[in-house]
Amino acid sequence: MTNPPAEKNASKPAILAAAASIVAQKGASNLTLDAVAAEANLSKGGLLYHFPNKAALLEGMLEHLIETMVERSAEHKARNQGKEGLALQAHILIEQSQPAEERAQGMAILAAAAEQPELLAQAKQHLLSVAKEVTAEADNQALALVLFFATEGLRFMDMLQLMPLTTNQRKNLSRYMLELAEDESP
Repeated sequence: MTNPPAEKNASKPAILAAAASIVAQKGASNLTLDAVAAEANLSKGGLLYHFPNKAALLEGMLEHLIETMVERSAEHKARNQGKEGLALQAHILIEQSQPAEERAQGMAILAAAAEQPELLAQAKQHLLSVAKEVTAEADNQALALVLFFATEGLRFMDMLQLMPLTTNQRKNLSRYMLELAEDESP
């Protein structure tokens, strides 16, 4: 049995990192398979071995983003075992600390979803799962949902570069939301 060419051994994470780099540095409109192949130092065929088309690449980027968020949430819950409302706190903290590169990836996926809405299916499923977990843990489900959706609103305003708050105002608002999530006061 022959070994696959070196390009076929290229790791998906390296390809996804190349795609993320392009989006962060040049914007979502410059995310092309040719650009990703060049950034990852692969031939287009090497890229297509892992991601047969742009939709598959975008799905891979979204899957990676979701996996990263799930890992961060699990880490927060592990560090704070025994406390209540950890799912909501983790959700707020993840949004608060999401790197600009990840936000740019989210924007690229959102832009592509305008033409291919099915790309957002796994994001919708993830958010549904988080919302269920957040409300299941909450004593005050209405407050938990308000904080959940406020967190998502902040994420999208930032991703779309529509944030009307200064950096300090944003930090203060996020800190207050986190305090509310920790207290769950009505």
